[in-house]
Amino acid sequence: METTNSLKKTVYVRMVFIRMDNVETLKEQFDGDVYFRARWREPKLDNLKENQPVDHRNFWNPAIQIRNKVSEKFSKTWYEVLTINGEAYLVQKSRQIGTFAERLELHDFPFDSQPLNVCFTSSLPESELELVPDTVKPSEIGVSCYIHAQEWDLEPFVESETSVAATEEGYSPILNIRGLASRKYSFFIWNIIIIMTLIGSLPLTTFAINRNNPQRRLLLGFILALTGVSFRFMANQSIPKIPYQTLLDRYLLVSMLFNYLVCIWHIIVSRFEDDSDTQGTMDLYAFIATVIIYIAYQLAFLIVVVVKILLKQRKIKEKVQVYQTNLENASNAVQVKNPIKVNKLQKRQTVAKFSHLILKSSYEKEKTE
Repeated sequence: METTNSLKKTVYVRMVFIRMDNVETLKEQFDGDVYFRARWREPKLDNLKENQPVDHRNFWNPAIQIRNKVSEKFSKTWYEVLTINGEAYLVQKSRQIGTFAERLELHDFPFDSQPLNVCFTSSLPESELELVPDTVKPSEIGVSCYIHAQEWDLEPFVESETSVAATEEGYSPILNIRGLASRKYSFFIWNIIIIMTLIGSLPLTTFAINRNNPQRRLLLGFILALTGVSFRFMANQSIPKIPYQTLLDRYLLVSMLFNYLVCIWHIIVSRFEDDSDTQGTMDLYAFIATVIIYIAYQLAFLIVVVVKILLKQRKIKEKVQVYQTNLENASNAVQVKNPIKVNKLQKRQTVAKFSHLILKSSYEKEKTE
């Protein structure tokens, strides 16, 4: 319906994620196949039949665009008339296949979740229209929607957010409709974190070398430092060049710092070579302290990771509950207004809720075969 400003129209947008694939962390983009429906009130069409094709060029058009679409592989748009409670709406339906840009937040990498966002906007100013999510038919995740099963898990909900963007002539309305993909972190645990944990513990072995031979201790320490630097470069190939440290970056840096501190200690203890007993006692206490510090650091990192994962899962669960509530409210509204259509809507909602589980089972079955 129209807003308080008689010249300003409200456009209701509904989107279905048909497919999301190739989420590329380095390029910060993903491939998508989406269907969207935009409807707006058009009193001139009140006497036309529902779903009847119309010449949209004779009526007002919101000029909807997808702001974050990088490239286009397929595009099809058509128009129909929809009647709700005796009021006619002009409906724009579109199928878009292409590549979409998405700014990734990688502070918690590799234990992160990334929103896969489709950003709708208009070439018309914000004073003429507003884009809002359709509550009569909420956005959904399609039955065949999936992403790389080996790298990501697609969460079973869709959320929307409205805003405005500054342009040369004023402000344009923005509607973001997004799904959420959670990264599978087992690869990074087994191939980076565990290996770096083992490499990081090797500086403790330098205490086995005679303390009167600091040259050999330092040589081994420098070799381990170069190993850590090489491993850091390898890990950086998995993420884009960003101006902040990810959780994995911080873990690798502290592991390298631990080796640096051990090397500094070998230099310090070599200055007490005139007092062998004091030197031996200091070296023993230093070894015990480094073991305790290293174990404490590993436990602290483990606690931080577990807490972050639990908090993330809690937020996702809350969003899924809100999304399911919105679907139920829409279903109840349809049941009151049109009981005949409610069964079809409930079936679509059930499929949207469990499609991610079906796809995961199918992938595991194919992998087993």
